[in-house]
Amino acid sequence: MDIRAGGRHWGTVETTETAQEVVFQVCGAHTSEVWRVWGVRDGKQPLLIGIPEPESGGMVLRRRLSKAFLQRCGYWPTLPKQYVAGVRFEPPDSEGTMEETQGECRRLTCRFSPNEEFPLAYAFSVCTVKDGIAELRLDKKTGRPVLGKRPEK
Repeated sequence: MDIRAGGRHWGTVETTETAQEVVFQVCGAHTSEVWRVWGVRDGKQPLLIGIPEPESGGMVLRRRLSKAFLQRCGYWPTLPKQYVAGVRFEPPDSEGTMEETQGECRRLTCRFSPNEEFPLAYAFSVCTVKDGIAELRLDKKTGRPVLGKRPEK
């Protein structure tokens, strides 16, 4: 199955089931950052598969999770439908970005549709919205949201 990172293909994951556990075998492109791999399904909390390590010019992870643990997390008997990789968790189809800006703020943006569920709504309650993109500015020192200017009427 495909693993996405920033909306692009990064690697693959294969799952193998035994009587008591599921083995996740991850292979991806080499990265200089410490990336994590998550499984995602049906609005459930993301399932952290683990942190791949450099091996043979790529990144590799082999992880065994018991079916009992997966069931408690809501991922058994139905395993994740999508997999994502990155430094931080980003919903697979969010097309979100986190960027450093000049000055004292970080800028987090995320595409959304008013007609669909938005899993990051709690974080974007103090954002500005324009052309289907929600923007949240965070103070670099405190991490707190920076309120934008109100639009002119």
